[in-house]
Amino acid sequence: MAIPNVFAVRRHARRVLKDRFPQIVDALEPGGSGDMYAGLNVEEAEALREVSRMGFPPPSWFGYKTIGVHAFSVLYPAVVMADPSYFDDFWTVPGYLGANPPASLLKARLQHFQLADVLPDVGFLGGDMVVKTGAAAGKTIPISRVAGDTVILGFADPGTLAELRPGDRWRRPGYSPEDADEGGAWLKNYCLGVVAAVGGTMPFP
Repeated sequence: MAIPNVFAVRRHARRVLKDRFPQIVDALEPGGSGDMYAGLNVEEAEALREVSRMGFPPPSWFGYKTIGVHAFSVLYPAVVMADPSYFDDFWTVPGYLGANPPASLLKARLQHFQLADVLPDVGFLGGDMVVKTGAAAGKTIPISRVAGDTVILGFADPGTLAELRPGDRWRRPGYSPEDADEGGAWLKNYCLGVVAAVGGTMPFP
């Protein structure tokens, strides 16, 4: 079962079905065919069937353009506390999707990008960073999104933010400094363990 149930499975469906929602919505609208699975491949049909069985009402996909993370950002810290190894297990332990990833998941996995790069559009919906150096070393700060060479932070502890200084380095949770290039920075995407690894120092004004 996805944790924390509908939120995670809905994010999975959004990733897999991002190009299919117009036809799904059209099929469910008055005058549509009524067959929301028409034209979907196996992976897409399975994602739609799973999220529907988990309780997400199919007609609600009409709002797919504006559906955000909702309460997931509130629940996410508890998920990390309950299952801290999930984000590594996802890519290595048989039974997880990432241990035998489909092509669409590999396409959504970002690694070794500089903050100055233009990141491919993979639907990044948030993440975490662990500060490596400075007064806030070892602390985790949520990331809302990445815009160009700027990291937009999510809801974070003001005390931790006050400890940050220009030049502080950060990394993805679950990786030791030896796992990254020297000075590398790592982002952990919430979405099914998809990892975005971004190298560089944290930008500040």
